[in-house]
Amino acid sequence: MIFVKNYYKDFGARELAHRVKSKDQKSLQLMAEEISAILPSDVIIVPVPSRNGYATDTLDIAQIIVRLNGGKVLDILKGKERESLYSLKKNNKKIDEDFFCFYLVGNEPDSVYYVLDTVVDTGRTLNEISKLLSNPLFVCHSKVF
Repeated sequence: MIFVKNYYKDFGARELAHRVKSKDQKSLQLMAEEISAILPSDVIIVPVPSRNGYATDTLDIAQIIVRLNGGKVLDILKGKERESLYSLKKNNKKIDEDFFCFYLVGNEPDSVYYVLDTVVDTGRTLNEISKLLSNPLFVCHSKVF
């Protein structure tokens, strides 16, 4: 996994992540620019679905990155609508085995590609996604651990 910032240690990373969740356009642009700086040109990006079951802020960021770096976005991952993982952890609730229910709605790329998430904490989301995909590379803006 590659990442740009540490969620708690790098100044502004946490605040940026919160603004991205609220769809602040300047924050989406900034996060995309920071991620694009560590990705190759003509990149293929698969955005991670949000709690709605489909990609939201990750799709927005992926689209900005490909405008900056070239490449394409493959919105091929979906999941079931669910409660926020952050909210569950905050309230000390357990996560059921079928919590994410990720599935593919398109073909996995034959070439190198990156699965994009904004923040990674426990790695549970990316671990569940890796069960579906044969050899993904993961990129996120901020890591918590």
